[in-house]
Amino acid sequence: MAAKLWRSTSTADWHAAFASYDDALASLQKDGLVALDDWMQNELPQTLRAREPAPFLTQAELARLMRWKLTKGKWRPQLMKFIDGLSDVAVRAASTKAFAELKSDALMRAVQALSELKGVGPATASAVLAAYDNMAPFMADEALEAIAHVIGARKYTLGHYMAFAEQMAAKAAWLTAQAAPSPDDDGSSGAWSAQRVQLCLYAAAHSRTQSGEVAASPAKATTAAKKRAAASKKASGGSDDSDDDDGSATTKKNERAVRAATRKRRRAGDQ
Repeated sequence: MAAKLWRSTSTADWHAAFASYDDALASLQKDGLVALDDWMQNELPQTLRAREPAPFLTQAELARLMRWKLTKGKWRPQLMKFIDGLSDVAVRAASTKAFAELKSDALMRAVQALSELKGVGPATASAVLAAYDNMAPFMADEALEAIAHVIGARKYTLGHYMAFAEQMAAKAAWLTAQAAPSPDDDGSSGAWSAQRVQLCLYAAAHSRTQSGEVAASPAKATTAAKKRAAASKKASGGSDDSDDDDGSATTKKNERAVRAATRKRRRAGDQ
């Protein structure tokens, strides 16, 4: 179970969870999900980086990202309609602003910039940001449930996302501190990101074993998992359309914590 993994102090458990991600995803047997996930985890990050120094997302890419999100989680036709109705100009403008904010370690403002688009709330915004910087974790239900005992019951608000991101970043920093990366690191060891922690929790939540233990060992990491880790390194250089909260003191405190964790990770060289 994901909550059990969260409490684990064994790095082997976390490496095993990361290695099992592809099998866990495939076990859901959702039409088109594996291909969409490969695009989101590997292709889209490279596309965004190729658009530097002012990267942006197109309306078609946002629509595809929404299909990925809804296929991976719960399908909400109305959200898809909202995204389909957005103009390419609006999506490019909002995403350009969001990525610029993220470069300044302003995660909260990055989410707010994307949330100006109809149908985009903190969860969808987090998917966009995760594709660009792996220290901005996707707000997956499985990961939210895994740490509900820490940050409270699942809510799709800006404040809750900031608390979630803080926890993912802190866990990533802890995992990174357990071992230094090796010169020939293939992505199965070394520096961790908040997004990688989220992927591990997702994999653990969908593990096919009855005991709740992760299903694969680190040595059995698939080619796709290695590609995802490599892309992750390059990328770091109510309902989901509910209103954001008001940027409370708690939210700002969480943002400062995320910034600190991000700076610490960057000093470790995971760019």
